[in-house]
Amino acid sequence: MEWEAANNAFHDALISRCDTPLLMKMYRSQVTLNDRYRLIYLQATPIQREVIDEHTAIANAAIERRADEAVAGAGIVVCGSDWARNL
Repeated sequence: MEWEAANNAFHDALISRCDTPLLMKMYRSQVTLNDRYRLIYLQATPIQREVIDEHTAIANAAIERRADEAVAGAGIVVCGSDWARNL
């Protein structure tokens, strides 16, 4: 559960910089739904990717204001995940 809280805080920090309340509301709604199904999936399947490394690369790109690289990294995290492909 500690990982979930840290992961959600990380993504909240990235998304909140857009300064668009409607986007934040939609994002939080999707996170709630996503977390439910991802946790069910993860109970049956071990993480097979380097999640920490992927998130670190996104964070570094965001801090260094390399937006295109941060967005591309986020795409890998979402689209490259087995659980997302199996939905």
